[in-house]
Amino acid sequence: MDALNQEFIRLFVSSGWKQNQAARELGIAPPTVSQYLSGVTRPSETIIRLFKMLIGDTLPMPGGAVLNDAPNPPDAEERQLLESIRLMPLEARQKMIKGMRLIAEGAQVQIETRYKLQSPKTSKTLGN
Repeated sequence: MDALNQEFIRLFVSSGWKQNQAARELGIAPPTVSQYLSGVTRPSETIIRLFKMLIGDTLPMPGGAVLNDAPNPPDAEERQLLESIRLMPLEARQKMIKGMRLIAEGAQVQIETRYKLQSPKTSKTLGN
């Protein structure tokens, strides 16, 4: 089974959530959770990052695998933000998580596009 599926399973077990709750919290369909758990479909790194953030998990991936650009453990400010989100009513929390996921995915696409468009001669301009 893929390392991302293994990590999803570990996070799912650690969360103590039922499949429907995991789907709500992650902003995905319940059948998708089932597919990740059974290994039929591979979760994205974004989903894994979101799951880790939601439950405050800082453990490394199983088997020593690492996520590309793996985030550092949440700092105090990030933990406070996550706790504030957890205290929101369910509907508001779901909307917030969905919006954050869309922002993160959009940012990832922009970063990947920018790096693909850079030639070796212009790579010095990435920080500008």
